[in-house]
Amino acid sequence: MILYADESSKDAALEVVDKWLALYEKDDFLKKLAEVEAGHKRHVFRDIPIAAKGKTFIPKYYRHTTFSHKAKALIYHQVGRRNFSTLCHLMREGVRVTTPLALLTLYQRGLIHSEVLFTEKIPDNFINFKEFAPTISGMDEHTRRAFLFSLASELAALHDARAYTEDTDKNTFVLKEGLGYTFIFLDFDNVYPWRPPNFRRRAKNLSKFLNLFPDGDVHFMAKEYLKLIGKESWSENFVDEIFKRRGPLK
Repeated sequence: MILYADESSKDAALEVVDKWLALYEKDDFLKKLAEVEAGHKRHVFRDIPIAAKGKTFIPKYYRHTTFSHKAKALIYHQVGRRNFSTLCHLMREGVRVTTPLALLTLYQRGLIHSEVLFTEKIPDNFINFKEFAPTISGMDEHTRRAFLFSLASELAALHDARAYTEDTDKNTFVLKEGLGYTFIFLDFDNVYPWRPPNFRRRAKNLSKFLNLFPDGDVHFMAKEYLKLIGKESWSENFVDEIFKRRGPLK
């Protein structure tokens, strides 16, 4: 079964799926897939980019080969479907995410066996936040705060779209463009409808981005973020929660 993110990209999706399925006829790929299934529930095949219609797409493989995995898939959305649906939702909400193309679901004996999520490759000039943070945190105050204001705006939009994950900081990519910044978020496997971004989770998300920045920047970003979400009344308690979760300056 194939789910399409957009009917306008259906031709590209079919081409990518065909190329992926053709890999199952290659022994070296099957060996690699067996290693993945033996060790992990999911795997991003960055070393197997698939080109279609002038774009490059990256497959993320989810296995459901154990009874517990199959049972969970029957009870609620399987992980790949949840990631795919969240990406589509966030795109509609105007949040910058890795562009989803399609979700392929494979079955055996009527039960789900695996899923493959295809998303557009992030441009090479984007840098993972974890690599970017040590550089920007060492800049002058004006530069740091311009960056943190942009980040606060993007996180506010992400949270307003009711998306929360424990590791957003690890899955954020940054591009400096002139005087501004562009962000891309990816990987929403762990977004659940019963776990929206409340006071505590919002503070936790911000804290993970701020552990290299001085205390004054924490106050600045928290203030700008709360303005954006209309929660200035949280101010003092929110900052305290960030500091509690951030820990000492590293």
